[in-house]
Amino acid sequence: MKKVTLVFIFVIILFTLEGFICAQKESVKSQPQVIKEIPEVTVASADRLSELTQNGREFINFYEKNRSTLQYRDLIGHLSEIADRLKFDEVNKLIPLTTNEAREVLHYRLIRFYLHYSEFSKLYKEILSFEREFPQSLFITEVHSIKKRIEKLVTVSPTELGVIPPLSGKYRNFGEQFIKNLELFEGFMRVENPDEKDLRYISTDGIEFVFKDTEGEESRVEKAVMELINNENIIAILGPVFIQESEKAAYLSSRYNIPIIILSRKDDITSAGEYVFRNCLTNRLQATEIARYAIQKLNLERFAIIYPNNNYGVELTNYFWDEVERNNREVTGVESYDVDQTTFTAPSRKITGKFYPELRTKRKDEEIELPKWAEGLSGARLEALLKKMKANFPPIVDFDALFIPDYYDKVSLVVPAVAYEDVMFTNATKKEIENAEKVLGIKNIKPVQLLGANGWNSEELIKRMGKYAENAIFIDGFFADSENEYTSKYVQLFTSKYQTKPNLIDSQFYDTILITLHILRNRKPQSREEFVESLKRLSGVFGSGGELKVNEKREVLRPLKILTVKDRKIVEMDEIKF
Repeated sequence: MKKVTLVFIFVIILFTLEGFICAQKESVKSQPQVIKEIPEVTVASADRLSELTQNGREFINFYEKNRSTLQYRDLIGHLSEIADRLKFDEVNKLIPLTTNEAREVLHYRLIRFYLHYSEFSKLYKEILSFEREFPQSLFITEVHSIKKRIEKLVTVSPTELGVIPPLSGKYRNFGEQFIKNLELFEGFMRVENPDEKDLRYISTDGIEFVFKDTEGEESRVEKAVMELINNENIIAILGPVFIQESEKAAYLSSRYNIPIIILSRKDDITSAGEYVFRNCLTNRLQATEIARYAIQKLNLERFAIIYPNNNYGVELTNYFWDEVERNNREVTGVESYDVDQTTFTAPSRKITGKFYPELRTKRKDEEIELPKWAEGLSGARLEALLKKMKANFPPIVDFDALFIPDYYDKVSLVVPAVAYEDVMFTNATKKEIENAEKVLGIKNIKPVQLLGANGWNSEELIKRMGKYAENAIFIDGFFADSENEYTSKYVQLFTSKYQTKPNLIDSQFYDTILITLHILRNRKPQSREEFVESLKRLSGVFGSGGELKVNEKREVLRPLKILTVKDRKIVEMDEIKF
């Protein structure tokens, strides 16, 4: 039975340590004075001193002036008062310039900094260094006490990983998906303790995945993380999968220097700290890459956007728009719709310039020419005729492509609404285009290319949108029907065990497990810092879609799929590698 450690005891310790330090400092002045032999020390050069702040120079000058006259405890006490005014960078600049008592006080100050900022790994290393260099220090008892209290935070079981998915509640299917993908790897045994709600998977070579249920709730994340740190000494954490959960987990990872691979699409989540990684298809990545592909591979110049007014639609729109402008191309029109909207006449007419027909008569090439029989009309009858004629203006199609960042159910309603306004898409045949040119009186109509994000990747898109889905182009992070050898192997493995095809989330879980097993079995990190460095230098690992890499922002990159519809079937058109 594992010993249960209460998390709140650790919190109380952190809050009381600073007070303990202050009390220890006061006791320095009240203790009996003992004369200590002071070896010679080289005085810092004038050039080096000029680089220091006033407090830094004061610290050096005081030591040089009083090191031979003041007794040890008095000297330590006065130097500590000055050191309290030094900032972190100043302490690091001063340490190479000092020895003996001055160096002792500065290293003690550094310990206090690391403690205050919860840099526990650096704190532990600094304590070990302090114990070796200053075994008789006036601060040594206190330093020993701090060391004892933080050892659980820095003690690591190099083969134990924590996993924090929802295993119960309405989101438990995500936890079940993770477990399904873990069970694809040979040699793992499931171990459960129902009394402690403890779930583990232990491999024949000793690697252990320890699960803590978050129920998909942010409020349960901290308890799960602290139990993994204090009770399990895990080397890294995998998860969570939701945005609010991931924000809390990333904060804790950064505070306690615990490597974590986030599995949510929360924007900029890795900026929380150097220990935070992520493996998930983000809105930024897919919007940026589909825009870049449309410009560089499809040679498109002008773009229109119709998007839903929710986080998914707004983020994709902004990142797509940014990339278009970054490549010196143009977004000619942008329209939005509410998430619960079911008719799309308004945004369709606005994007084609038909919503405000009264403005169209201001263009010389579109002045209304009344038929001869209407030349004598006036008043209400003339207004009624003009209104009808204005409503039948041909569309203004000043864009080469239309980007709709939504899911297949809404896309299948938006596209036909735009087509109803006489916009021709790339599904149109040559004959259909010729007929449209005659009816609209427009020469050389160029069909518009439909562009989408991963929400389009469903067979339901074809069923609902019909002919308009043909030749549409969209992006995703995984395509189960890909002919890619790594995808085929993964899909076959998954399908043979579960009789259903894996999806994007499955593939991301599988790749995350694969990455961590590769690091533990091949790099064999003995500390969390070594795990982080191994993850940053990831190479030679091929996951469910191809080679996996980690960029400078600690995002796991995998090949993206460019998909299209041919003969009423979604097929892979191209691949984007990193």
